[in-house]
Amino acid sequence: MPKISERRQCHAKEAPEKTGSVLRVPLSQLHPHPQNPFAVRDDSAMQELKESVSQNGVLVPAIARPRAEGGYELIAGHRRKYACELAGQDSMPVIVLNLNDDEAVIQLVDSNIQREDILPSERARAYKMKMDAIKRQGARTDLTSPNGSAKFRSDDLIGEKDGVSGDTVRNYISLNNLTPPLMRMVDEKKIALTPAYQLAALSEQEQELLVETMSSEQATPSLSQAQRMKKLSQRGELNEDTMLSIMMEQKNVIMNWLFTQSDGSMMSYSTPYATFQDAIDRYNADKEPADQLPHIPFHGLRHTSATLLIAAHQDVRTVSNRLGHAQASTTMNIYAHALKENDRTASNALENMLCKTGS
Repeated sequence: MPKISERRQCHAKEAPEKTGSVLRVPLSQLHPHPQNPFAVRDDSAMQELKESVSQNGVLVPAIARPRAEGGYELIAGHRRKYACELAGQDSMPVIVLNLNDDEAVIQLVDSNIQREDILPSERARAYKMKMDAIKRQGARTDLTSPNGSAKFRSDDLIGEKDGVSGDTVRNYISLNNLTPPLMRMVDEKKIALTPAYQLAALSEQEQELLVETMSSEQATPSLSQAQRMKKLSQRGELNEDTMLSIMMEQKNVIMNWLFTQSDGSMMSYSTPYATFQDAIDRYNADKEPADQLPHIPFHGLRHTSATLLIAAHQDVRTVSNRLGHAQASTTMNIYAHALKENDRTASNALENMLCKTGS
């Protein structure tokens, strides 16, 4: 007759009759949840967990559910499993539960959401996953308020359980609308959460323009600036010029002024933009439609100048200095199209020379 320890090394096919039991499961049979929003990082906290596992073993069992294809799908315990691997262990204690997909998602989020090292992007995705799972479960009698009088919104229910407001949950969920570059900046704390909530309302194209403007101006938006961008976006008035004028305000304060009049007094940062558009209007006034100038944004002249300089084979570092970029890599990222065209021109020239030599 097999020993108890051997019998507890169970396989997924045996799990239904051992549901809820603490089993010693081989690490090779534990598979990560495919939608796990929480990254397992090999940082100092992981090293501390590894040391704890080495000395004391896994004190809190992981939670998993059987997989149809064999083995188990981890619901809680991804970090503990990795710590076991680092510690050279080949198994860990696991509570096996029969959970459907939505129950598994809710358990997964609830088991991790209180951790202090969670990134904003991870919390945003986790809240969204849990809210969607609750909605898919449909109307339930246990989703009522304490006095049983009214149904909670899904995000209010999540907030109550996690000790935060429903607004906080909704704000985090909105971050899922950020483009990857902006989301990375939020995770890296280059953009604060409160402005990020506002920026999430911008369209994808507007967010791409913002990333370019931030790189060009070496500045990130404050809450007030983000709120104004959101309002302009809602009115369909957020474009390259309006966005730049907002982002330049920070430089205006730091440098005292950007433009001066003939007497040396300060000129509003918006004056050159308005003057430029007026000049185009005056030029176009007596011209046929085919001969009129397009209403390009004033800031577009900056891009045109940089593109022409690169096309004239000016060194990228020189162009970067003229644009005021802190790093040449910023210039290369923004004007990659011009650099690629130079590469094609150089390649064609080399090919022509080689062909002449060969003939």
